[in-house]
Amino acid sequence: DYEKSIDAYEYAIAIEEDFSSAYFNMGNTYMNMRKFDKALDAYQKTQEIEGPSSEIYCYMAAVYEKLSQFDLAIKYYQKATKLDQFYHEAWYGLGMSLSAQDKWFEAIHFLSKALKLDIENGTYWKAVAEAEFRTGNIVSATEAYVEASEMSPEDPKVWLNWSQLYYEQGDFDQAQEIIEDSKDIIF
Repeated sequence: DYEKSIDAYEYAIAIEEDFSSAYFNMGNTYMNMRKFDKALDAYQKTQEIEGPSSEIYCYMAAVYEKLSQFDLAIKYYQKATKLDQFYHEAWYGLGMSLSAQDKWFEAIHFLSKALKLDIENGTYWKAVAEAEFRTGNIVSATEAYVEASEMSPEDPKVWLNWSQLYYEQGDFDQAQEIIEDSKDIIF
């Protein structure tokens, strides 16, 4: 119950004005409620109390990304990576923000960095596969979809997108086979 959570966080802040965890969790709750401006305010308050961190920059960037303010999202993801070059979520966010702007070649660079830091992340493999496909790198896209299907077999988008790759190449039998293979796994 998000509304009750917000009430509890506000009560905690009323007791202790500089309770950064309450602000941070309030930001997360507002994100789940899709109240992005309020989430951003809560994250900014967290940063005022705790100082800059790669995590808070990444969360702020995610708000900007949800608001389709991709230049600001990229700026904050970059701030996160400057504080922690191993923060794979920030590299992934950079790649996804660039993908949202159809800047596929640039996106591949950052998505690959995220993937190198978290090689068993099916979501990252799926994003790399999509970006590779969008740039015409069919072999690389196929390899990434194979990995994504192994890391996240329950994700129907992996199978659907992988099938779409073959469909668009005119290989309808392979496209159908991938969908049929996924039925046993997903359902």
